[in-house]
Amino acid sequence: MARLTLILALSSAVGYTSAQSPLYGQCGGQGWAGATTCVSGSTCTYSNPYYSQCLPGAASSAPQPTTTTPATVSGGGPATTGVPSTTSTASGGSSTLQAGYSFIRAVEDPNFHKYLQSEVLNTASDAVLGEPSNAAQFQITNGQLIQNANGTPLYAVVEPRADSSVVKLKVSWSTTPATDGTFVFSGDTVEWSTPSITRPQNNAWLVCPDADGNKLLYVNLGAYDYMTPAGSAPHTTTTGTTPGGPSTTSTAAGGSPTLQAGYSFIRAVEDPNFHKYLQSEVLNTASDAVLGEPNNAAQFQITGGQLIQNANGKNLYAVVEPRANSTVVKLKVSWSTTPAASGTFIFSGDTVEWSTPTISRPQNNAWLVCPDAAGNKDLYVNLGPYSYQTPAGCADETIHAYTGATPTAYLYHVHEQKLSELHPFWFRPAELYKNRFGFHASGKRTALSQHNAPSYGQCGGMGWTGPTTCLFGWTCTYSSQWYSQCLLVAATTTTSPPGSGTTTVDSSPGGGVSTTIPLGPAPTLIPGWNFIRAVTAPNFHKYLQSEVPNTVSDAVLGEATTAAQFQITDSQLIQSVGNTPLYAVVEPRANSSVSRLKLFWSKSKDTLGAFKFSGDTVEWTSSTITRPQTNAWLICSDSKGNEDVYINLGSYGYQTPAGCNDHTIHGFTGTMPD
Repeated sequence: MARLTLILALSSAVGYTSAQSPLYGQCGGQGWAGATTCVSGSTCTYSNPYYSQCLPGAASSAPQPTTTTPATVSGGGPATTGVPSTTSTASGGSSTLQAGYSFIRAVEDPNFHKYLQSEVLNTASDAVLGEPSNAAQFQITNGQLIQNANGTPLYAVVEPRADSSVVKLKVSWSTTPATDGTFVFSGDTVEWSTPSITRPQNNAWLVCPDADGNKLLYVNLGAYDYMTPAGSAPHTTTTGTTPGGPSTTSTAAGGSPTLQAGYSFIRAVEDPNFHKYLQSEVLNTASDAVLGEPNNAAQFQITGGQLIQNANGKNLYAVVEPRANSTVVKLKVSWSTTPAASGTFIFSGDTVEWSTPTISRPQNNAWLVCPDAAGNKDLYVNLGPYSYQTPAGCADETIHAYTGATPTAYLYHVHEQKLSELHPFWFRPAELYKNRFGFHASGKRTALSQHNAPSYGQCGGMGWTGPTTCLFGWTCTYSSQWYSQCLLVAATTTTSPPGSGTTTVDSSPGGGVSTTIPLGPAPTLIPGWNFIRAVTAPNFHKYLQSEVPNTVSDAVLGEATTAAQFQITDSQLIQSVGNTPLYAVVEPRANSSVSRLKLFWSKSKDTLGAFKFSGDTVEWTSSTITRPQTNAWLICSDSKGNEDVYINLGSYGYQTPAGCNDHTIHGFTGTMPD
């Protein structure tokens, strides 16, 4: 018998376009007109009739162009628009996945890449895991898990529980729908629940061989990998568009240059640990959790709340040290051969979070990286807010799953614009200053200055041991006893056109020549700030900004070259505009019939609701307005073609107003917008 979670393997075979949705982007759903294929390493995963999403999984082969017009096809799969149909007609065990369907498989030994099917193929018989060549194809519709058996739907039925001592329930296929319990896809994982049974984990399954060696599927009523009945072993299952033969092992070697199916690299995405990867201090052993070089990157899954490192075929579990007392502000993470007894790890989007009922944290995705005496970058859970009262020697980080084929090293690129277009004041006499890229006014590149804090960087505060002076044109500005920051110097406005966002400063010692300094968003991200962008068509990689750059005007999505930069502080979404922040303000709701609320920028704080990051996703809530999805946004073109931003008070992708497109918007901490 084997414990497992079942994971979707789905691909849409229709609506081909040269554009592809990014990882975690939308790729289907009722009314969806954007890309229906995903970037390499992810697959289009059905979530509900209105939304399918690109989630990490086996890379698909290039889709063939097909029509997006719905049609009935006899003897094969129905042409769809990316939404599962209510009746399946794909041949069970087909080597090619039909549009709108999924393979379902395990992704851990001893049933790695065994696929869900009928014991007697395409018949009402026991549900089993078997060979890829016999893999069936599935949809979940209205809570029913439906197998497509040569055009005849077969429904997954879970046997009733005889009494409270029963710990597993057999799954079989029936020609009539199930009358108890509900199947859902949670991401790419198959879950089952029923109001009459309380389960610790809705995604826990068992695979138990019968007398004939068939691998029977059961609902596991206990916790995953706990008191497993004799013969069991833990499992997960992953995505794929064509069933492949099972590998001899599901384990990924730590530091392997190629990512194994069902696993993720985990890395930091901000300086000073940009693209450093999670691993063991002593590779593949029970030792401290550290961030290190890409060539030593380990590979991970989160299963049953455990963060599991695959160490050359052995599971190592992330364990967070207990909190000694209430004064402790960080908890060390290490690797153990036994599962953690407290705390829960999850992926929120691609962001790793940790929580425990015994500790209240302001941000579950806040981590610290602190060098030890030997220079190892030890990983800690940060019990305080991100980037507030950071312990000396530590750096605030969030850590993120990465499902590229191989871990990548950080390469620094200088933006290839003329220097005069980026920062005109760089062309004052060379002896006065260097710019932050280490260029003199002649344009010759030199070593980076080690004596100045960067633009918007920290330059003081209790315990601060870094630089205390700022670049030319910036001044070290007191914020609190813990923090001072390099901000633009006070300036007077020129006669520049409205919205140009320029000021003049007297940059010569005697008040001679004046120089124009753009107050708008720099092409390089300010430390501690975020770009915010859409990640799905038709506004893929359009960036949040003011309609008239750097002013009190409508909030819009626009080009990367004019991308603004943001923080969320005290529930306020703040745009960086020199010394005067702009706050995102949501218009009040006139009455209950209003389905969207416009967003604009103001010098005054918003009083209607609260902004927050959930992972990298921007959400908005209000105590006076109930929303089905707090991360749902609308982008609607105005009469001038500006892409105005609205709060969507309805469901994502449902009854979208004319002229609008559904989006989620996400923080991005790359060096420059792309």
